[in-house]
Amino acid sequence: MTRRERVFRYFQSLKHGGELASLAKILAVDSSEIIDFSQNINPFAPQAEIVSAIAAALGEIKNYPDGRLTQLRSLIAQKHGVEQASVILGNGASELIFRLAFALQSVVTETAAYLPEPNFSEYERAFKNANWSLIKGLALGADLLAEWPAETSVSLLCHPNNPTGKLLEPDVLEDLLLEARSRQGLLVLDQCFIDFLPAALRARYDALGIAYRVGAQENLLSIHSLTKFFGIAGLRLGYLLVPERQLARRLEELAPAWPLNTLAEAAGLAALQMPEESLEAEREAIASLREELVAGLKGLNDNYGRELFKNISGTVNFIYFESEIEELAAELALHQPVILIRSLRNYRGLPSQAYRVAVKRAEEISILLSALDELATTCLH
Repeated sequence: MTRRERVFRYFQSLKHGGELASLAKILAVDSSEIIDFSQNINPFAPQAEIVSAIAAALGEIKNYPDGRLTQLRSLIAQKHGVEQASVILGNGASELIFRLAFALQSVVTETAAYLPEPNFSEYERAFKNANWSLIKGLALGADLLAEWPAETSVSLLCHPNNPTGKLLEPDVLEDLLLEARSRQGLLVLDQCFIDFLPAALRARYDALGIAYRVGAQENLLSIHSLTKFFGIAGLRLGYLLVPERQLARRLEELAPAWPLNTLAEAAGLAALQMPEESLEAEREAIASLREELVAGLKGLNDNYGRELFKNISGTVNFIYFESEIEELAAELALHQPVILIRSLRNYRGLPSQAYRVAVKRAEEISILLSALDELATTCLH
């Protein structure tokens, strides 16, 4: 099998972004030589405060971590205006989704859930492992409520959506929460990218605030991650906000004795104590870079007089688009320098030529746009 064929097979079997090691092996390069647009991490992270906190905690790794994590829970509870008992910590959002799939069985009568797609793939993997019946649909946006099957009490959503980056309007969130309350069920919202929204937008799309306003707080479960915005994906640090007490207790019962390691706890404490003005400055810079990337794609469309990149969307630190260039992800991986973008082949409900691209620094965006220009010239002429 040729190297080109192995690269094509790599993208056909891809499950997540950031799978650098296997691509580096195929290409016989060091993973540091790959410009990675497949991981949706803050391009300015990890921040100096995080790195310093991790370094300071290294002397403690000989000891077992704190199983109670009281200070970290307290800071998260303050951030969201909830009680500490509502904060469930875990080894990244993915681990919490798996724990949730089993814990939910204690509070529902029917283990059937609605999974509108496209959606984060770990939902399906976790809930299937817990023997849930998943009813899938292709509804996103205002039609979600009408499409929510009557036989399910749980709906599993990403907000902002992964991979499109789209947001549900506040009135749609309110309707979904009221419907969850009427069914005595749950709206599960994966909000792992919500921290990338500027303060005004975070307030507008604050699902927990909406839930409290309409009396549906116990019908909302939100999933959060500190790994994306603070650049600590390798440490794994996520949390659930679970106002419903019975479910919160069950999630704690299913947790290991030490849900976080010492370094992740130190990074989380530092992250949650960073000045809001510096974080807001990073959000503004990321928004500007996203606009630069989108403008570059549209500029290529104009230059070639055809829609090479269409259905471009995104509100956080990545954009979604569909490309007219065949096997774009593989072609970029075979390019020099090697560029990795996220092929979305494994997402149901999307065309085969759909992609997600992280927002990175200006110099890396320039390299990507230059490579796309070269590929367009080669592949379309």
